[in-house]
Amino acid sequence: MARPQKYNQPRVLNAASELFKTQGYRATSIEQLLDVTELSRSSLYHGFGNKEALYLMVIDHIAAQSAVLYRDLAKSNPPEVFLRAFFQCHYQDEFAHIPGEGCLLVNTVVELADTEPVLVKRALGYLSLAENTLAMYFKNAQKMGQMAKEKNPTSLAKFFMNTKKGLMVSVRHGTPLKELSSVIETALLILK
Repeated sequence: MARPQKYNQPRVLNAASELFKTQGYRATSIEQLLDVTELSRSSLYHGFGNKEALYLMVIDHIAAQSAVLYRDLAKSNPPEVFLRAFFQCHYQDEFAHIPGEGCLLVNTVVELADTEPVLVKRALGYLSLAENTLAMYFKNAQKMGQMAKEKNPTSLAKFFMNTKKGLMVSVRHGTPLKELSSVIETALLILK
């Protein structure tokens, strides 16, 4: 008979996520993960596996949370409003900035492209899914008359995903989102 879990899995994943986002995968040690998750070494390894397995679970957790957030934003907002929120959704308010953070999926691809193919493949898969979902959103916006029919939804999705990735890399390198707001506004001009 398996022992019951003595930890809250979402809380552990959120704590690990914050550490990974702030420090990156390579700089995060098992000891630091034990500290922020308040797990014993045996509970961490039994419940989550090694550092790589935990990171994969964190990526899955973040992707699931993001999918719900984007779905909810897309349901009730026209393209310009939705995209502004899409660019700024990693922050509690549009001018907040936490040094060293950004999108963990983008950070994974940038930081680990040459050394951690399993992690990068998972992150790229979710980024591709987000891009495809964005293209479907644009197609629906066209059907509802919220966007010009001559715009190519697939090209728009690629453009806006690449803009988001660039913004997240800039944030990761210390640029406050407030300073990047003109980039967001310039990108939104493509909808006009």
